[in-house]
This record gives sequence, structure tokens and C-alpha cells, in this order.
Amino acid sequence: MVGRNARVKIRGVIKIAKKAQETENFLEMRGLMLSSTSQVMAEPELEIEANNVKASHAASVGPVDSEQIGYLRSRGLSEAEAIDKIVLGWLGV
Repeated sequence: MVGRNARVKIRGVIKIAKKAQETENFLEMRGLMLSSTSQVMAEPELEIEANNVKASHAASVGPVDSEQIGYLRSRGLSEAEAIDKIVLGWLGV
């Protein structure tokens, strides 16, 4: 989560050694931009030496959804309160 003029680079790495046959791995990276001037770069990386594994990754980066803000505002929340609720939900709190 980044705001104002902040820039964040997220680098996630899964390394699977040759001896780690029949393993399953998943790397998930998420970034939430709280302002139009913030930036998030996600760089998922899989380093696989084994030949019998299941490995995948996902990365998502984006701003707070304006439709979610609009919905919460239609329910009586201010814009700041709506963003707070969305952020808490994004964090899983």
C-alpha cells in the first residue's frame, strides 16, 4: 500500500532446488495505490531447477476502486471513511 508520491518495488522470489521434486508453490503479490502519484512495481520471479513441480505466480496493482468508493458513499460514508473501509478490507482486517 502506497500513498502520495511514494514509489514501491516489490520483488518476490520462489527458489525450487533440483531435489525439491513434486512440490507445489504459488507466489501472490498485491499493491494498492492510494493516490494518483504513487507507483507500485511488482516483480514476481520463479527460479526452478526441478523438473517435476507445479509453480505459478500472480501480481495485481491498482488504485482504490472508484465504484467501491461510490457505493459506500451512497450508504452515507464520507469519501475518507469509504477509503478507510476499503483499505481495511484489502488488508483483511
